[in-house]
Amino acid sequence: MRGSSYVVGALVLALVAAGILVSTDLIKLPWLDSPSSTPGDLPSLVGVPTSSSPESRLVAPMNEAAAAGGFAASFSEREGRTWELTRGHRLERFALNGGTTVFARLSSGAALDKSQVIDGLFVELPLEFTRLSAGKRIEVGVVARAAQTNPSNEFSVLYATRQAGNSGWRTFQLASNFELRTFAFDVPAALDGYSAKPVIVVRGDPLGRGLGLELIGVYAKVMSPATAANASGARFRVDFSPMNSAEWMVPEGHSLSVVRDPQGGVSLGRLTSARPLQPQELKLGSQGPSVFVPATIARQLNGKKVNIVVRARAAAANPSDRLRIVFATQKAGHTGWLSVPLTPQLESHSFSYTIPKVPDGYTDPFLVVIHAENNGSEQSADVESVDIVAAELN
Repeated sequence: MRGSSYVVGALVLALVAAGILVSTDLIKLPWLDSPSSTPGDLPSLVGVPTSSSPESRLVAPMNEAAAAGGFAASFSEREGRTWELTRGHRLERFALNGGTTVFARLSSGAALDKSQVIDGLFVELPLEFTRLSAGKRIEVGVVARAAQTNPSNEFSVLYATRQAGNSGWRTFQLASNFELRTFAFDVPAALDGYSAKPVIVVRGDPLGRGLGLELIGVYAKVMSPATAANASGARFRVDFSPMNSAEWMVPEGHSLSVVRDPQGGVSLGRLTSARPLQPQELKLGSQGPSVFVPATIARQLNGKKVNIVVRARAAAANPSDRLRIVFATQKAGHTGWLSVPLTPQLESHSFSYTIPKVPDGYTDPFLVVIHAENNGSEQSADVESVDIVAAELN
C-alpha cells in the first residue's frame, strides 16, 4: 500500500465493532465509478464510539493482522485512495451517522472470467509483505455483506502474487449482515525473491448482472506454524501440504495420494474412487476417504452456521466430473452428500450449514468424507483443501 503500508486505522475497525453499520441513515459520498476517475475527499473520522459488542469479533482479525506486521485495508480517507477498479465494475461509498462511518458498495456488471487474475476491485500489498510471506501460509479475510439494494448472493476473492501463482477465485455466500470470510493460501517461495507487489482482488455477481455487495475491508497475515497446520479458533482446514498433519482414513475401493501441481506448485490429494456412491449407506466413512474435525473445534461450533469451502478440480487422467462431500456431526445430523462440479481448473465451492445445537454440546469429533463420483469405473479428482469456517463468531 502506498504510504504507511501495514497499518489500517483501528478507528475504522472500531466502527464495525460498535455495530453502527447496520443503520439505514446513509449519505452517499463521492467515489470512483471508472478506472480512470479519482476518488473524492472522504470525511475525517473523529469522535468514534467504542464498544465491546459481539460484532467486535468480526474485525478483531483485521486489527490483529495490522498490529502484527500484516496488511489490512479499509475505505477510510487514507486507505480508500489505494483501491483500484477494473472496467465493468462500479464502486460507491456511503457514510452513516452524519458522515463518520464509511463503507463501499461494489457492483459487478461484467461476468467473472476465471482466467483473469485482476478483475474487479483490488488493492496492492506492500512489497515487504512478500518477504514475510514467501514460502509460508497466509490467511486472507474479507468483511462483507449483501448490498441492501439489488444484492448479490455471493462474491469471490483472489490473492495473487503476480509473479509465482495465485489462490484462484474463492467464492463465498453473502448474508444480510456483515460477516467475516477467510481462506488460506500457501505462498510459493520465489527462487530469486519477489519483485512484484501482490494484490487482493474482490468482485461480486459472477454473472455480471450488476448485483452488489458491501465491504468494510480486507486483510492478509502470515499464519503461525501451529495455526497453519491445525485449527485456529472456530476454524478447521485440511489440505495436502507437508505442514498439514491431518490423517486421512481411506476405505477399500478408494485411493488417495499426494501429487504436485506443476503450475501452481501446491500439493493436491488425488482421490480415485472405484466404487459408486451409495447415499443411503449409514457408515459414511465407507464411502470414501475421511478425516476428523477435532472435538475441540466441534465444541466451539455447537449451534453455529459454518461455511464449507472445497477447492478441487478434475484429474487430468480418468477425470471425475463431480466430487461429493459430506460433513457429519456424528451425533445430530449431517449435510447430506454435497455435489461439487469439477472442471480442469482448480476452483472453490462454498456451502453453508447450520450445525444442530445440542444442550450438552459435542464431545466427539466431526467427520468429513470425500468421494470422486464415477460411473462404476475408477475416476479421479484432485483436492487442494477443505475449509470449515464459522460464519457466526458471536
